Amino acid sequence: MNIEVVNTGDQDTKLLGAAPVDAVAATATVTDGNLSNYDVNQTITVGTKVYKFVAGPVAVEGDILIGASADASLNNLVNAINNDQILGTPGVDHKVLAAHPLVTAGAMGAHATVLTARTKGVSGNAIALSMVGAFGTVSHAHLLGGVDGTPGTPTQIEIYNGQPYICLAPATITTTGAWKKLTIAGL
Repeated sequence: MNIEVVNTGDQDTKLLGAAPVDAVAATATVTDGNLSNYDVNQTITVGTKVYKFVAGPVAVEGDILIGASADASLNNLVNAINNDQILGTPGVDHKVLAAHPLVTAGAMGAHATVLTARTKGVSGNAIALSMVGAFGTVSHAHLLGGVDGTPGTPTQIEIYNGQPYICLAPATITTTGAWKKLTIAGL
């Protein structure tokens, strides 16, 4: 059987230096002190936003109430970063006017939370992260692992190592799910 590939002009076909990829959001981990709770005035800075642990009450933008345990304190930070109105108690366990504009905080588990850049791609790798205080840690000085997706237009075909990929939807460096690897099940 002979297969002939014809470019009809309706699609753009080219050889790639690398296979098309989906965008990936940068992440980092904030870990609590497990058995040691956060100190009064200990800070965690995400981007340029400073969160400060306080014994209470929360009175200033960015204040986080030190809870009965390190996990409870970290959970208050998660609620502040997300400005969660359901799980958190704004004005009691944290004081913020809005959710963090650059990151979200995942549900706390195993004495830690994962911060994820709101925008996928390498731009998230530039979000700074630091902690000042005796307890808890941050995994890195900034978020890591952000990957730019491969830009493309619908019906665009890219070939990498002889393998064709097709773009099914408009794709930018922050898009996921637009590129699909073409496979031939049987002829």
